[in-house]
Amino acid sequence: HAYAMWAIIPPVISAMFASYTMFAFVAFLHFLDARSLDTQIVECISMLTGFFAQKKNNQGRRKAQMHQKSEKKRTSRAPGSALLLREVTDSEENEDIHSDGKSAVSSNCSYNAELAKQQQSSLEGVHRQNALEKELCDLIVDVMQKKFGSVQSRIDHTCKSVGNLWLHLVFFSTCQVLAISTSAVMHASGAIKADYKWWWAFQDFFHLGGGLVLLAACMGVFCIVTSFMQRLTLRISEVIGTTGCPFTMQATILGLVSARPLGMHVLWGSTYIDASKALIFFGVILLTVVHSMMYVANYVDLFT
Repeated sequence: HAYAMWAIIPPVISAMFASYTMFAFVAFLHFLDARSLDTQIVECISMLTGFFAQKKNNQGRRKAQMHQKSEKKRTSRAPGSALLLREVTDSEENEDIHSDGKSAVSSNCSYNAELAKQQQSSLEGVHRQNALEKELCDLIVDVMQKKFGSVQSRIDHTCKSVGNLWLHLVFFSTCQVLAISTSAVMHASGAIKADYKWWWAFQDFFHLGGGLVLLAACMGVFCIVTSFMQRLTLRISEVIGTTGCPFTMQATILGLVSARPLGMHVLWGSTYIDASKALIFFGVILLTVVHSMMYVANYVDLFT
């Protein structure tokens, strides 16, 4: 084995080192791209925050102005109301009070007309505000879709280019770990009719440890990008809840942003490598190794 590996080790180790370096490099580029996307999304949502804060201030100012005007009209109508009350109690000044009552009624009509005009202008302002709100929402959604789409399209291009190589290295490292675990069990059980040499432990530990490290590296570089991209949707839901925009608009933005899966993927986009899949796969491999080591330890205790 040692003589044969003299010719194989240099190209294999070089290719693996280059492949894992490339994985780490492109994953770091996509991670920076996702960080930039996060900053741009926060800036877009801050526009919504400023818009709805201004809308709330305008509504409060409009209500205060209408309240002040209604108070002024109420105080200006007070003399006419007093004269109307005197009409019931003082019959001697009936004609004067009658004329004052007419002026009070005309003042009340003009007040109602002005109030109706204010309400109409207020409704027009609300309509313009709603139209502007819808236009801003459509703009924010369009910008978010384009930003997410551009970042994910670059990730798709990378996965299409290196996805098969990634699968090959994962399969290679998995077989490496399983081969060492199986050979250890077969040596311990006597299935292999050969004495185990103590120096074979060096190559077994090297291949076993190297396989686990390479599997962790393979899974790690892909699931970091995927996890960060998936957390962006959660971050948007948290940030957009503080803007004060209606729930229908929040649901529209979140639905369009999370319409498709995000992150690194293999097998033609059917499998996204996220933290849950990486932990499950790595956990199964570790359980297999631990089970094999416990099996070997039991045989050693049995025959010693």
